[in-house]
Amino acid sequence: MLGVYASYSNPRHRPTYCIMLRIKDNGQLIPEGKIIRAEEYATWVEAKDIRAEAEDYAQRKKAQALKDYKSEKQRGFEEGVEEGKAQAVEHMMSYVSRAVDSFGSFEEKIVTLVMQAIKQIIGEVDDQELIRRVVIKALEPAKSQKRVIIRVAPQQTKVIDAQVEALKEKFRSIDYIDIVRDERLKPGDCTIETDVGVIDGRMEVQLAAVKRSLDRIIK
Repeated sequence: MLGVYASYSNPRHRPTYCIMLRIKDNGQLIPEGKIIRAEEYATWVEAKDIRAEAEDYAQRKKAQALKDYKSEKQRGFEEGVEEGKAQAVEHMMSYVSRAVDSFGSFEEKIVTLVMQAIKQIIGEVDDQELIRRVVIKALEPAKSQKRVIIRVAPQQTKVIDAQVEALKEKFRSIDYIDIVRDERLKPGDCTIETDVGVIDGRMEVQLAAVKRSLDRIIK
């Protein structure tokens, strides 16, 4: 676009005008728009420059705003990641704490179930077989002794009397076995008296020992 100025010899009498011409591809000049005065053209040019500058300023502000946005977004993302990590740690600690509590409770349940199972099995064993096994187990620590006294419940005295020879065969170091009825004992209970002390073979004592062993193993 070209601006061609036309003025009179005495500019005080006539204003200066500007004709807007457009150059075509073939080089021909053709008028473009109406004829305007020079001062209007200057104002138009100045306005155009201002507009261009404003657009440039707007573009720069937009670019800066976008840059700031991305920066804040990244910072927010990083803060979010750190916050997420912190929350993950909190959740993990909470989970571990609950797991420990649950496992502690689970341990107690295991011991309880095992003890219940043992008692159930004992309850299903024949009374004669049960007292025989209890006596044998109680005699183990006293197998090096020469003389022992076995105390049992009155109703199980005959059962153990019938087992004396078998017990001597099993514990050959023991020369003398005396069977004594004890009203204080329940069926399935026994105590072994030796020259060095008494071995408590009562069922409740043996079960308590089993429970202590389970507690040590699990915990």
